[in-house]
Amino acid sequence: MFTSDQLKTRFVTLWSRSAIADITPVDAVWHEIESRHGEFHRHYHTLAHIGHCLTQIDSLDQATPHRDAIELAIWFHDVIFDIGSKDNEERSMAFFREQSRDRLPSPLVERVSGLILATRHMALEDDPTARYVVDVDLSSFGLPWAAFLKDSMALRMEDVLLDDAPYYTAKQSFLEGLLARPRMYQTDHFYERHETQARANISRYLKEYCLPALGSS
Repeated sequence: MFTSDQLKTRFVTLWSRSAIADITPVDAVWHEIESRHGEFHRHYHTLAHIGHCLTQIDSLDQATPHRDAIELAIWFHDVIFDIGSKDNEERSMAFFREQSRDRLPSPLVERVSGLILATRHMALEDDPTARYVVDVDLSSFGLPWAAFLKDSMALRMEDVLLDDAPYYTAKQSFLEGLLARPRMYQTDHFYERHETQARANISRYLKEYCLPALGSS
């Protein structure tokens, strides 16, 4: 996993090689990312999640198209995270556009904006690059059970004020929706690495956590 200094160095390097101008110091952009991911109400949507996603990006072939756009989208996809909000991704995209205005090439800004919105996980993606972003974001579902459960508990802590019934009802709906897809992972790269473990984790979580919380068996 990455240290804080390593994360900063990686972001600054990515942003600097993508930039067309240096109107806003890159350190200021990094400070926004670091401080927002360190907000007190976050337990899962932290820089640790970003670090995990970066390890997944690093597993991609160097020839994968638009790697920098994929990574920029990951850096910004959770920069706005308010509990219970339905438009975090849209606001994260708007934040990215504000930070990148006149600093990154317009085609890159447009591409990354769309990739951030893909992390709403609302539908299967037609854009091959968006498929990679979605799979990177969901890759932690394919971790070993103990790590998957740790992430699941961290997600529950972020919504601790919500009673079990509405929380696990929504959770069950989302997870069963993933299982109902022919493939959870839309790229061969992540399908081959994570599909089997992710489906096993979700099925076990539904059985051991969602159903008991909802009084089902």
